[in-house]
Amino acid sequence: MRQDRGRRDTLRRQLGLGDRSLILWPTAPVERADFTDYRFASAAAVAAVLEPLCAANPHLTYMLRPHPNASHGLPDGAVQGFLDPGLTVEEALLAADVVCFEVSSVGLQAHLAGLPTLCVGCADVVVFPSYSGTKVARDLDDIAAILAATPIAALPRAAPLGQSGATASAQILDLISALHTGQAVPLG
Repeated sequence: MRQDRGRRDTLRRQLGLGDRSLILWPTAPVERADFTDYRFASAAAVAAVLEPLCAANPHLTYMLRPHPNASHGLPDGAVQGFLDPGLTVEEALLAADVVCFEVSSVGLQAHLAGLPTLCVGCADVVVFPSYSGTKVARDLDDIAAILAATPIAALPRAAPLGQSGATASAQILDLISALHTGQAVPLG
């Protein structure tokens, strides 16, 4: 997916990004979930942390991506970021430079696509950060501190899974199928 430089450039131009680095944040669909006592951050809480970060670092901007089951608007007062205009997951990942998440399959897809990923607050619930190289943050302020102190190019990232050109979602399904049937799993 990252190899499609022309499509990436077009998407970034359409989004008005210029040379700014895009932080993609897929928001959680609920405040709480049955599987954890963790309270997920609202879009307003995420924007409240990313707004000053991006204002102090004009090379950064962010895009909030509402969960398909829980739409929301851009929080009041947000001027440094924007709401996903309806991109596919693959398009959003192609345009992004880093993905921050709490619990989201988009975080896993980003990791498999070779993007730097930062998981906040619930690495005990989202299992893959513990073995994927995903950087884990304690809370939203920790995410902002990491992004302020570390150039995005220096953040850890995985090698993209496979080189077939298939979408991250298709690669995940292929991986799950291979694991289920006991087939050898080609990793990159």
